[in-house]
Amino acid sequence: MKYTRNPGQSPEEYSISYILTHYKSLSVLYALYQQYSPADMCFINLRICRFFRIVSDSLGKYYPGSKHVTALKAYTDNMIGRYKCRYCPVSPKINFPS
Repeated sequence: MKYTRNPGQSPEEYSISYILTHYKSLSVLYALYQQYSPADMCFINLRICRFFRIVSDSLGKYYPGSKHVTALKAYTDNMIGRYKCRYCPVSPKINFPS
């Protein structure tokens, strides 16, 4: 099956569409890590964390022993952990009187 980009569709939209269509295939790893240039990745926006989670969870189901999927899961967990630390700081512990 040939998958082509629609006219007017941005590269990011195309990649998201590809990921959601082929989430069971290891080929989505290429879509997640594609680059426009060596220093410019397609999925740099933090809102894209959910696509890394979708792919790592679904590929983990279909390829449980894959070293690529294991690495993707670790990368995804690390990325989401950094996001939570940066944007969702832990509130201070409140001590109530006894």
